Amino acid sequence: MGSSVPSFGSDSEGGSDNSDMIDDGSSGIRLRERTRSGCVELTASSEMLRIRFPFQSISVRLADFLCLQENDLLNDTIVDFYLNHVVEHILPDEPSQRVTVLPSVFWHNLSILHSAAQVDDADVTLTDDQKLDARFGDVLDFVEDFDFIDVDYIIVPVNEWEHWSLVIVCHPFTARARMLCFDSQLSEDPNNMQNIAVLCDDFLKYVWMRRNQQTLCSMERMRCIFPNRLPQQSNNYDCGLYIVEFARRFLLAPPSNLDAFDFTAEYPDFSVKNKRRDIQRAILSLCSNRELWTPILDILNKKM
Repeated sequence: MGSSVPSFGSDSEGGSDNSDMIDDGSSGIRLRERTRSGCVELTASSEMLRIRFPFQSISVRLADFLCLQENDLLNDTIVDFYLNHVVEHILPDEPSQRVTVLPSVFWHNLSILHSAAQVDDADVTLTDDQKLDARFGDVLDFVEDFDFIDVDYIIVPVNEWEHWSLVIVCHPFTARARMLCFDSQLSEDPNNMQNIAVLCDDFLKYVWMRRNQQTLCSMERMRCIFPNRLPQQSNNYDCGLYIVEFARRFLLAPPSNLDAFDFTAEYPDFSVKNKRRDIQRAILSLCSNRELWTPILDILNKKM
């Protein structure tokens, strides 16, 4: 493919400089871009970037990139990409800070299998270990390559009912273990976030038991922290931006006292105002053929 002219054309030879967007009802959107070697058709499924992080291989397609338009919800691909991007490309390279980022589908699988396994709890023919295996066994198999024990932080993105929230497990399996819960719409259902934390705690106990072939010395619940004065969204679509920025701020400068975590005091300049553009630029900076995709960014930002 030759280098592209940074403009979009219509189906005609002398098309306008604007993108030709067609809603075909299936792939969603088609763009036709003029290049020096001809015309390239891009669809919603066109791959912009394929990147390998330590535990995840992520493919970012045009449809994913377009959810970074204003008033759109971030999807799981964008959330997974940016959380891993923060850990691998933004954080200083310090071996003293070890971070595991779980994929968004982890919580989806955990919550579904947990709900299904509750039926088995009443089965008197099952041992306690068999009941735990029914609740968590398949999920642990899914994340068998992820490190849960020799890490400082475990990042858990959570999506329920098209709303993003975040759990950060700090210093797991130590006396300093804490579970931080971040929700930019906490007033909607504070008990739900508590239930999420409990299920994460139960899963981590299961991880320890299966990987070490023994139960934890203490089976007490990990202390759950809801940061004071946590910024709240003013709309119904920016939740994904909030959780990725919560994670970025925290990982770059973790509070010294988690038990008295005042978010606004720690990060007084917190904002998600330009976060969509930040993520767009991060994706484009890693694209091998960024000149093909840059015009799309220009068009999106004219709308923002």
